[in-house]
Amino acid sequence: MQIPAGSVLRGAVTVGATRAFAVLVGFANMFVLMRLLSPADFGVVDMVATLIAFLSVGSNLGLSAATVQSREVSHPQLSTLFWVNALFGAGMWAVCVAAGPLVSWFYKEPALLWVVALMGMSFFWGGLSAQSHALLQRHMRFVRMGAADVGGQLAGMTVAVFMAWNGYRYWSIACGTLTASAVSSVGALALAGFVPGLPKRGTGARAKLRYGGWLVGFNFLNYFNRNLDNVIIGRVLGGEQLGYYARAYRLYLFPLSFINSVAAQVMFPVLSRMQDDRKRLADTYAGLLGILVVTASTLAAWMGILAEEIMSLFGPQWMPAVPVFRILALVGVIQPIMNISGVAFLATNNTKTMFWWGLYTTPVYITAFLTG
Repeated sequence: MQIPAGSVLRGAVTVGATRAFAVLVGFANMFVLMRLLSPADFGVVDMVATLIAFLSVGSNLGLSAATVQSREVSHPQLSTLFWVNALFGAGMWAVCVAAGPLVSWFYKEPALLWVVALMGMSFFWGGLSAQSHALLQRHMRFVRMGAADVGGQLAGMTVAVFMAWNGYRYWSIACGTLTASAVSSVGALALAGFVPGLPKRGTGARAKLRYGGWLVGFNFLNYFNRNLDNVIIGRVLGGEQLGYYARAYRLYLFPLSFINSVAAQVMFPVLSRMQDDRKRLADTYAGLLGILVVTASTLAAWMGILAEEIMSLFGPQWMPAVPVFRILALVGVIQPIMNISGVAFLATNNTKTMFWWGLYTTPVYITAFLTG
């Protein structure tokens, strides 16, 4: 299937603009809420966010990616996957409700019992809209995707600010998060135009479940690898050094993640359409990788050069993080290579290989962190 270069460029511009606007909305939301709420209010939600983030790793069973990657997808297949996602999302919500008492006991915070249940409802909405989001990405309808996502963010911000202004404390953050998820999901359901039928046997959905299963396995390994450094640094060097490292890492990763996420969202459906023409896929992949490496290298170089100026914006107390920030900037070129390699695995139906590669590299990461 030929995809015009103009469509790819328009998709990249649309996704980039949407992500940029979403970042601005997020900053505005955070700024206003930080003016209206106390650190303790944010702390209550952050306790829950740890659990939600972990469960989110496998939230749609990798079936959204399976729909985007497939050469062909039928309505019976989509309907079956819809119901699998919907039931799994409801199940994840039930897990959150059941975990509420344990989380509340662990943190010694009674309010968490209901906050976990409320924020866990996002899994239910996500399950309902997983296939709709996948269809929008598969057909490169990025304007519609952006409309659903930005609409959700704006609605969530409105609810959160209104409730915070009226004294609802941490409930304002929780309700704002849930509103954003619900509105985005309803928007995707409406804009994708997909109406599911009843689930059926023999639709070929089992192959997509295998694809998604290997992907979920890799995602959990990746989650472990991405958080292992914080655990080791916190255990060995203590909280202060972890604070410097974690903030430097997040700051370094912010612009690179923006570039990588735009490239991944656009190029996944593009490369998937080329999976039967490996030469064309390889040429496209190499060209994209070259662009990303040059962009990331330039950005990383400037971040390293301006490390002191960047960190000074956050106050003198963060200046000890400058050496860490510079080291991270030096290896910034690796991020786009890893990111786009993952997209290539997904597009060519190689999630099993992706999982085994992740399983192989995990002990390498552990050894590197412990000896470094």
